[in-house]
Amino acid sequence: MRPMEFAAAVRLRRVRRLRRTRLWVATSLGLILLAAPAAATTATLTRGLTNIIGGPLDIALAPVSSAVGIYTNLQEIDDSPWVRRVYPIPAFFYAQGLQVGCGVIRAVTGVLELIPGIPLAFMDADVDPLFDPVDDAVALVEIDTPIMDEPFRFGINYTTPAY
Repeated sequence: MRPMEFAAAVRLRRVRRLRRTRLWVATSLGLILLAAPAAATTATLTRGLTNIIGGPLDIALAPVSSAVGIYTNLQEIDDSPWVRRVYPIPAFFYAQGLQVGCGVIRAVTGVLELIPGIPLAFMDADVDPLFDPVDDAVALVEIDTPIMDEPFRFGINYTTPAY
């Protein structure tokens, strides 16, 4: 093969490859646009993002939410005066460890919900919450936002469920 013929063959291969790539991209975009319904939901994505943000806030507020939880439990449970005096000291450290652990779990589940949340934002589908206590337990702070269906909650007291 002569050098001119070789250069022309290489150019022809490049043109064919470019045409195939353009056709593949156009077909893929067309199928994606056809497959995405008009009623897309971002519930999984927003839940994942709020859990990523709320997990560290739960950890930061662990001493406060632990103390509030212990006080609430002492008021609701009818124990002897001796138990009411001795229980709060070890319970505070136990509850604080529990709050920190649950805050870490909340942040990790936020990352795990973020992964399917991105493609689900274009579909009419949702994933059940991976960490349910965020919706069920009492929180120190609840902020209603116009972009979310549920209020943004942090400082969650995982020792006193609301159910």
